[in-house]
Amino acid sequence: MALRTLILQLFLSLAAVRAITVYNQQPLTQITTISQAQATASGSAASASPSTYKAYDTTVLQPPALPTELPATQFTVQLQNSASNVAGLSIMQSGAFLGFSIETSVITQVSPSSLHCWVQPTALSHDRQLFILLPMSSIVSCSFLRNATKAFRSSSPFTEARVAERLSILVWQVSVALRDVAPDLPHAYNLFLTAFFAMSFIQVPFLNLVSLITERAGRFHIRVGGNTQETARYVESTADGKMIEKQGIDPNNPTATPALIYTIELFYLLGNISSLVNAKWYLGIPLNDTSDLRLEIAEYGQAILGDSLIGLQVGNEPDLYLRHQHRPEGYNQQSYFDEFGQVIKAMQADSKIKRTDYLIGPSIAYADWTPESVWDTNFVPSYANNLAAVTVENYPSDNCASIYAGVGTPKVPQDEYYKYLSHDAPNSGKSLLQKFMASSTYIQSQGKPFIMFETNTASCGGFAGISNSFGAGLWALDYGLQAAYSNLSHALLHIGGQDVYYNPATPPPTGQSSYHKWTIGPLMYSILAVSEALGSSNQSQVLDLGMNNQNAYTPGYAIYEKGTLARVALFNYMTDPTGANAYTATIQVGGQGTANATPAQVKVKYLLASSVSDHFNITWAGQTFGGQFESDGRLMGNETIQTVTCDQTANTCAIKVPAPGFALVFMTDEALQESTPASTATFATTAYTKTQNTATVDSSVLATSNGHSGKSRQNGSTSKGSSNAAKAAGVVPSMAALVAMLAGVSVLVKAFRNSGL
Repeated sequence: MALRTLILQLFLSLAAVRAITVYNQQPLTQITTISQAQATASGSAASASPSTYKAYDTTVLQPPALPTELPATQFTVQLQNSASNVAGLSIMQSGAFLGFSIETSVITQVSPSSLHCWVQPTALSHDRQLFILLPMSSIVSCSFLRNATKAFRSSSPFTEARVAERLSILVWQVSVALRDVAPDLPHAYNLFLTAFFAMSFIQVPFLNLVSLITERAGRFHIRVGGNTQETARYVESTADGKMIEKQGIDPNNPTATPALIYTIELFYLLGNISSLVNAKWYLGIPLNDTSDLRLEIAEYGQAILGDSLIGLQVGNEPDLYLRHQHRPEGYNQQSYFDEFGQVIKAMQADSKIKRTDYLIGPSIAYADWTPESVWDTNFVPSYANNLAAVTVENYPSDNCASIYAGVGTPKVPQDEYYKYLSHDAPNSGKSLLQKFMASSTYIQSQGKPFIMFETNTASCGGFAGISNSFGAGLWALDYGLQAAYSNLSHALLHIGGQDVYYNPATPPPTGQSSYHKWTIGPLMYSILAVSEALGSSNQSQVLDLGMNNQNAYTPGYAIYEKGTLARVALFNYMTDPTGANAYTATIQVGGQGTANATPAQVKVKYLLASSVSDHFNITWAGQTFGGQFESDGRLMGNETIQTVTCDQTANTCAIKVPAPGFALVFMTDEALQESTPASTATFATTAYTKTQNTATVDSSVLATSNGHSGKSRQNGSTSKGSSNAAKAAGVVPSMAALVAMLAGVSVLVKAFRNSGL
């Protein structure tokens, strides 16, 4: 009864929690930005300056010249209203088609550090002395204990030390109880404490970005893995309390992979994110040492994430193992087949692993093996009961010569740019996916999803001026729709940390979050536009129109939803500030033996920039994420949706597409409503990382700077439907803490349920 009363008191204390500002968060590392990087790929990693971080590079290239033979600027697009009258449509697709592939070693971009508040109970006997770890999050901070103390004090004679003692006893009693009922579940103390207090500092802009997609697509797929997953090893704790740590490597050795250690906090971080936004996760089982398979990623992933875990990757790019000296001579496709089976047997023998039916492979890079050579081992039918999806990884190009001395031929970004800026250019999605078409057909015949598990503009970090340009945004948008048309089920865009050009989103350098926000790249607009193009019904089908006489600079797609024409996607890859190469596509629905079906009017959203070379000044339906260091993950500005009146007598609807630009035409109001949520759940924060090597400011002064104190500040929003969410954080601040607390509790309950307790 005493324990139950104490738990009740603990929850009642939440009423005293207020929206908080976190000052003096300790950074992991100090990062220096650059104003411009060299546009040419030269030099080696050994000679590179440690202060040149590519994520903030401002190199601007010249747009490719207009084609010698200019495409027509007036043409007709003939469409049928019913999917039953259309040949060549894709399989059913989801608006969650594009997702993130986050390198394991940089997941701390989502959760930069664990913020610890230590409280020493003074009234406990020596054998029960504990240090309570109350990690701060963007929603719950160490001030929780102080506010909880005030709540206790208002109704009882408890002192702050007494509250600390009672909380310590509570944690100790619960952890003992957990050990009694679950002796096979290690770290019961950490399990309870981490889940209950929402341990990690979750980057709120990341939550806002994911929320934008889930409100449109229903969910968002994120893979945490990559090369660093292969050497990952679980540990109970790290010396300095970090969630993830990696060892250094020779920067000029492309075959070297840093050893990575991680703690249970990784799983709670992902679980808490899924409790706030509907993120679904892919994780990777380390495969660098098959004599010592480390299956904790599966054990804790299943127990803590539950249904939010949708796949476990077995091996990352195994066709490169031999080249990178990770396997002995003679390693081949059959060797990987055997190792995959070895992992299944080990998982089946592990009592902590409840499922072995959502494994993922082979995830080859299409480097030293072809997919067909893996299928020849009978891989898919042999492991049909264990495979959740079949995966490959592939980039259209690489910039490795700029990083690793003597690896490959240096490439000049300006010379490479045109290869991304047309529908059938050498690095276009259409060209890249051609080599996977036979595999796509085969995988469909086997009843499995086919996923591009990792891609982006170029491996080894992309190119300055290309990967972070509006042109790359058009490339990724075209890639996503082309992959959907080619019957892939998902494509995940790689995020590689501060030292790559192509991130869809990048947090500010550590130590600068008090005056810098996130930087959102053009690829984030692509993900948003694809989610709206495909919608949330999971019943969209895509058709490459080959319009304007198959012109590569003016491609387009039709999207049918639930069997009816719902949206039309129109591209213009050309840059022409005169406007002469903007085009007008005249859409006709029906005819040719079927009834005319052009609607009275359509709605249009535009993705626009003045040039394919722009990094910022990009808008989606009039809204933007802003420029460098300007975003909190929410769209800014007023949403602008164009209404175009159609001529039903002539059965035509004329849509203009600027050069450059993208237009998404909603053929019905229902299609628009499904893709445009009435409101988006957003998250407000005033959490700062501690500035280093700068002038210091007393926190009491900082809290009241700019005319507002932390407790009186309200964060407004110009994104559609988000004003009430932001206001609520100021009007009912304790609700934010309650949401975070309940999110942690829900993860704990899920962990016990999935552990069979």
